[in-house]
Amino acid sequence: MSRKMYAFALVVLTLALALIPGVHAEDPIRNLKVVQGLPDKIVAGSRYEVIFTFDSIAYEPVPFALNVTATCTGAPIDLGEVMLEGVRLNDVPLIYVEAKPGFFKSAGKWTLAPRSSNVLRVSLSSVVNLMPGTYAFEFTYGVASVIIPSPPEPTPSEPLTPAKIIALPPADAADILEGLPPGEAAGLLEQITPEEAGAILAEVNPEDAGQIIDVMPTEDAVPIIEALDPAAAANILENADSNVAADILDQVPAGDAYAILGDMDVLAAAPVVDDMAVERVVDVVAAAVEAGNVDGIANIFNNASEQTVTNVLLTSPVNDGAAVIESMASQDLNAAALRVEAMVKERLKYVDPEVAASIMEHATQALEKVSVASLVDLFREIAGLPATPSTVAAVFEKMDLSVTMNVVDEWIKTGDVASLGEVFGYLTTPTLQKIYLTMTPAQRAALYPALAPETVARLPAMPRPAEFVLSGLIITGPHGEIGEAWIEKSVAVITISVKVTNVGDLEGNTTVDLLVKGVKEQSKPVTLAGGASTTVSFSVTKTTVGSYAVKVGDLTGSFTVKEAPPPPPPKPAAFEISDLVVSRGEVIEGESVTVTVKVTNVGEEEGTHTVDLKVDGLVFDSKTVTLAGGASATVIFSVTKTTSGSYMVKIGDLTGSFTVKAPGIPTAYIAGILIFIAAVAASVYALYRRGRLPLHNLPKSVT
Repeated sequence: MSRKMYAFALVVLTLALALIPGVHAEDPIRNLKVVQGLPDKIVAGSRYEVIFTFDSIAYEPVPFALNVTATCTGAPIDLGEVMLEGVRLNDVPLIYVEAKPGFFKSAGKWTLAPRSSNVLRVSLSSVVNLMPGTYAFEFTYGVASVIIPSPPEPTPSEPLTPAKIIALPPADAADILEGLPPGEAAGLLEQITPEEAGAILAEVNPEDAGQIIDVMPTEDAVPIIEALDPAAAANILENADSNVAADILDQVPAGDAYAILGDMDVLAAAPVVDDMAVERVVDVVAAAVEAGNVDGIANIFNNASEQTVTNVLLTSPVNDGAAVIESMASQDLNAAALRVEAMVKERLKYVDPEVAASIMEHATQALEKVSVASLVDLFREIAGLPATPSTVAAVFEKMDLSVTMNVVDEWIKTGDVASLGEVFGYLTTPTLQKIYLTMTPAQRAALYPALAPETVARLPAMPRPAEFVLSGLIITGPHGEIGEAWIEKSVAVITISVKVTNVGDLEGNTTVDLLVKGVKEQSKPVTLAGGASTTVSFSVTKTTVGSYAVKVGDLTGSFTVKEAPPPPPPKPAAFEISDLVVSRGEVIEGESVTVTVKVTNVGEEEGTHTVDLKVDGLVFDSKTVTLAGGASATVIFSVTKTTSGSYMVKIGDLTGSFTVKAPGIPTAYIAGILIFIAAVAASVYALYRRGRLPLHNLPKSVT
């Protein structure tokens, strides 16, 4: 043992409290107690803290200081060997100096508050190469001292023997073993009984214990591990080499191995299982199944290598394997799926078809014992792995048809028909047709869209009976509101519609029932040809506000009936001008032109509006109209101009025009001349007819 280690072993401190005789009656300090002393064994170079409490009974502030003295019975104390790292009173520090070796004096004083409780903390340490010896410390203030007395001188150490080891308490023996090389410690434990060795080894630091087990012959380590309780054994084997731990667990009873592995950290146990003999792991699985708790071993399997898990599952009885697979899937689905996939693919490693078939049969039988829900989760996870839907298809090829159909049913219920469709694509045609013919019409209808064209081409030809699927539940109010309606004229009207599709090939009949709050309100019969669809609508009236649950087939929804909101305020009066008409486009000076326009109140309230007629940009006339909301009126203006020219009229944004001309020959005068000419012509013609006017005597120019 090195000098340094020897010094550590001898630095033993005990703590007691004593008041120096002769304390004066006026001493202000009372109830001095050691709250935290030094441990029975300290290590040189480490830091320790001593905590005192005491009361100040003075009725005024009192100065207070503390001196610290260190002494050693085994060696003189040199300056700087023992260090006072800090002294605090109620978290107020004082600076200390080492006045002489081992004597520390404060450079100031504290002030005790009147009638107060106080906490004094002293931090001590030493150099790492402190000489061996027994050290005592005295803390002194004026009239009282706290003394840590020296224990008896240690006796020189003697060579260790098995007898001396077993004579010590296990914890003390463990402390000694921790300071020995692993081989020397193992040699001592090999010479005592397994029970004695186990009791000591359980007290050794687990890392040191693992190293001791690593160098110990397996035949000596096994009985020691058997003598320990599972938790203690697991604590040691976690720190041992995995090969060593595996060799030991291969030789302990299977029940002990199961208990020990169950107490080990999973990440430490997994490599141990990888290194154990397959037959022994199979026995451990059986022990776990018998104990009714496979979760521990299943968790280890999810972290062990895929090959190890494959070998164990293919060697274990199918019921045991199924129990482990079930638990694996519940804890880590992806890890379980990877290992189940590896088990199924193990057959591909063998050229001999009988061996491959035997492997596949065992794997399938184990999977058939797993719950349908777990199988669906596993198969969906496997199907989602790269290029692995074929693995699930291979299981379907060998699995009992009833189990397969249960899996297919639950798989479809998850809504993940895409991955199931991929699996169907890898089935052989006989298996594909057998499964498809066994499926219900609803199952086929759900899966069919997910099948690839080449898979559809291999399906059996068969007319599908009528089967009705409801979809697209829509609930609207009278004004198109989704899921709500207002009570109008004491009643709220709700329209509920649903799409009905015959997914079969044959015509069929069905009845669509509407339930509101669980009570059937209406029913409608439907007849549809194969593949046809129709929309069925229901009209529901309610007079009470509230929420109403709706169910049509498996579709559910709800609507809310509310009180009608108050009507919006009427829109204020607003006027629009339209239909501007100028009666004549051209007139004579002094003649009148009529201009009309339509005025409409497009608001909802009555209002008054002034209509201005502008002629050539100047207001010529104005008229005021009062109209009820939505009403219209025609406003008429008369315009007379005595000066010829073109005139532009405008009302609002509408415009028009007319032209005024100077007067010419009066129209009446022209009419008189025309009448006279006509009368003369008529008289001449009359004379001619009577023969009184021979026309042949007239000049030719006349005739």
